Amino acid sequence: MSIRKIRVLLGGLLGALLVAGLLLEMAASPEARRAAAGRRRTYERPVPVTPPYFPEYRDGSLAVRNIEELRSGPGEPVAYQSTARRDKDTWRKGEKYQARFDLSWGFGNPYDPAVVAVDALIETPSGRRHTVPAFWYVPCTGRVVHRGEPMRDEEDTPQVEEIEPDREAAHWMLRYTPQEEGQYRYRIMVRTPTASATSSAVRFTVAGRANPGFVRVSSENPRYFEFEDSSPFIPVGLNVAWPNDLGSVDYGRYMATLRHYGANWARLWLTHFFRGTNIEWSRSKTRPYTHGLGFYSAEVAWRLDRMLESAETNGIYVAWCLQHHGQFSTRSNPDWPTNPYNRAAGGFLDRPEDFFTDARARELFRRRARYLVARYGYSPNIFAWELWNEVDLTDGYSEPVVTAWHDEMARYLKQIDPTGRMVTTSYASSYRDDAFRLENHDFRQVHYYQASPSSFYGIRARPIEDQMGAVEPDRLGKPVIIGEYGLGHDHSYFGRNADATWPVDPDGLHVHNSLWMGVFSGSAGTAMNWWWDRYLRENDLFFRLTGISRFLEGEDPRPLKNDVVQLFDSYWRTPPVQGYVLSGRERALGWLFEAAYTLAKFAPTGEPRRDVTIELEGLTDGPYRVEFWDTYDGVITATRRLTVTGGAVEIEVPPFRGDIAFKLVRTTPDEPLPEVHSHTPIRDRMIERLLELAEEFEPEMWDTPDHDPYDRWDEDRYDDYYEYEDPYEYEDHHEDDHWEGP
Repeated sequence: MSIRKIRVLLGGLLGALLVAGLLLEMAASPEARRAAAGRRRTYERPVPVTPPYFPEYRDGSLAVRNIEELRSGPGEPVAYQSTARRDKDTWRKGEKYQARFDLSWGFGNPYDPAVVAVDALIETPSGRRHTVPAFWYVPCTGRVVHRGEPMRDEEDTPQVEEIEPDREAAHWMLRYTPQEEGQYRYRIMVRTPTASATSSAVRFTVAGRANPGFVRVSSENPRYFEFEDSSPFIPVGLNVAWPNDLGSVDYGRYMATLRHYGANWARLWLTHFFRGTNIEWSRSKTRPYTHGLGFYSAEVAWRLDRMLESAETNGIYVAWCLQHHGQFSTRSNPDWPTNPYNRAAGGFLDRPEDFFTDARARELFRRRARYLVARYGYSPNIFAWELWNEVDLTDGYSEPVVTAWHDEMARYLKQIDPTGRMVTTSYASSYRDDAFRLENHDFRQVHYYQASPSSFYGIRARPIEDQMGAVEPDRLGKPVIIGEYGLGHDHSYFGRNADATWPVDPDGLHVHNSLWMGVFSGSAGTAMNWWWDRYLRENDLFFRLTGISRFLEGEDPRPLKNDVVQLFDSYWRTPPVQGYVLSGRERALGWLFEAAYTLAKFAPTGEPRRDVTIELEGLTDGPYRVEFWDTYDGVITATRRLTVTGGAVEIEVPPFRGDIAFKLVRTTPDEPLPEVHSHTPIRDRMIERLLELAEEFEPEMWDTPDHDPYDRWDEDRYDDYYEYEDPYEYEDHHEDDHWEGP
């Protein structure tokens, strides 16, 4: 979260072209912004750093010793602590190969490749050669303990994750994921300023495939993603940018919840918040496990192991954001006071902007990137390396300087990461694309928030459509992900923290609409909501992922193109219906919604829409079936057989309220129709709630025949809203099975 742009749409009732947008830069106070994300506002003074002690010694000449292949047993996690000698002779493609080994020399800083660089020289079955960095591994044990004073009215003390390293058992590790079948061969090579050594060859065999592999930009359609095995990947998910004080335990719960509701994507920041996910940061009294620059935290590295394993177990592909704007800002979420690069915190930089040009700073970043690739780069579940979150909010931002830095670091990551993993970055301004133009940046990321009374009308999908049109997905020939989306960051509008989103949209209608519009607007997946903790989790709104994930299961958007669908409903009716479609020659996916399908515009009568007809063109002639889907429960509610002649077909839409989705699929006359579901408990409950809210909020708003649903929200109506003492009287829905996570 940071400075946001708000696109105020100047539209017409007929859905005419949106000719312009007014970009408003809004900067919430740092205090409100941090509170919104659940972060404390007090800074701890960095304390003098005492690097972890690793003994320096020489036992004869430099040599590699005791190479031991490691493998987890059946049903066990892939953590090193539970591994044992492999019990079969082969690995599979996409499966982690790992080995531990020792060196005859000890080094005071094994994290510095200028002191000791350890790499595996790997030869694949096809003859390709990879140089894969190895890493220094400190075994740890973790536990959950009660620590501190009870919060507010809670009886129990807070639970935190505590991690204890065993430095005496530290050793070197190699992790690698084979991507070919056949026999592999590798040697461990060690280099120091005074000596070098190479191990004897180690061989292992790969047969079969363990998973679909790493995610790539599609070779068939560069607006989308696909796996190594050429199957499609449609990102469905949200941000889970950091865990709370329960660390990896908390993150594992998020991953399990996302899987429960059908999601497959998340986004993580490497940051020092709470227990920390940044292996390199300044030390403080409550953060004794970080050691400043150049020495990495064994505790945080172990936590990241567990977090990545939970993503693997639950099938979630996570974009790892390596740095965020606040770390190098004195204005926007300022973490510069405790940044280890800051001279005042024991570093060597006087200004945040020097990070992009200082040779030592760039080398330290490359060193940390090398360690991250060595330890975690094996995993296909790291979706991409994201170099920065909203880098244009750093102090002294210079477009040419920052773009040159991105070019250098992306090239370096591509060089040392043998998996071909994607690289990207992000800006607060969605109209910046300098780094995305670089060949070594694989996809574009958009961050978009609505945060003013004038955008109340936009608690639906239309602004995402306009935002995607503004960034022109086809222009760069790369996929676009709406990496952050949400309501609210301006404390004067939403209150002092993200809890204020709760009275604005307690049931997550804007989450629902943004998920669907993200898919149909030309982006590669859903719009990824930012408020994962203080809004979605606290209000049990993860169920909003259910409908879109079920609808997309088994779908392949690569042969399809997105467009606005032609509707034969009387468009002058109030409110009108809009439709969007992804269509190909023999298949089409569509989503229809009432333009009033928002909290601010929802028609209080709630009468179903009838007599809506769709026309689709460009299809192959022949028999088809059409399936109508409930967008909340993700089930088929009606089916029909159709025949396409002359490449076109008209589809009569059954009565619906709010929105409805459909699939048009070429079939055979004797192919049975899929099962139809009449029970839609989530939709029934949500429509009932929306009607209650709409009636209470603005019951007369559709009484005026000439009301324009695209008009800006009236400021007086917005102010009147807060006169209610308890405008929603939200029901406790925990007893409903459809609301409960795993």
